[in-house]
Amino acid sequence: IRAGDAFDIRMIYGDNFDAVVTDLPYGRATGEKNVEELAANFMEFLPGIVRKGGYAVIASNLEDLKTPERMHLEDKFKIYLHKALSKWIYVLRD
Repeated sequence: IRAGDAFDIRMIYGDNFDAVVTDLPYGRATGEKNVEELAANFMEFLPGIVRKGGYAVIASNLEDLKTPERMHLEDKFKIYLHKALSKWIYVLRD
């Protein structure tokens, strides 16, 4: 496991993955100004790093992430974390 920018994943590992698990930034403490744009860009990028037949599990505070065309939404559910914070969990398969 390594921390880093997901868009640099090929430079770090140089390969595609059987599974990708991530918790997207939600803006409050991350310093991100446009988390919706970041999330949309990541969802477009995702099919290029997941092998055919592979999975992606994504946590996000956004309820309406667009499923990439090449991938299938297998499940989506909401989990309560605390106070006003809940996360949507997306399970995608290539």
